[in-house]
Amino acid sequence: MKVGGPISGSHVITATAPTAGTVNLTRGQAVSFNGSYTVAHTADGSEVHGQVRDKVVNKDGALVALDMDGVRRFSYVGAAPVVGQSVVGSATAGKVKAAAAGRWLVIAVDTTNTTVDAER
Repeated sequence: MKVGGPISGSHVITATAPTAGTVNLTRGQAVSFNGSYTVAHTADGSEVHGQVRDKVVNKDGALVALDMDGVRRFSYVGAAPVVGQSVVGSATAGKVKAAAAGRWLVIAVDTTNTTVDAER
């Protein structure tokens, strides 16, 4: 499998972790592009570009599959988002937080498990 482009015409793409520092990306985390087909955890307040589909841990440059569209379940921190609100990256690696505007629209909230289902 190579880096870049959709996998079999789906909304799944392949990317790599940054080339500097250690980045631990795990399944379900919110990520954003920080280079050409290179992703890292979404920065606090930044737009989420996708979600890690396959677990990737330990080394920089490791291949990762990302879901870029559809309905995704993210873990959130802070105040519980509400249906119809948006989510963006948070200061907690891989998690999202409620926002007034953003690409991902909340369609369900689970306050017991601190997760939101969001669609893009």
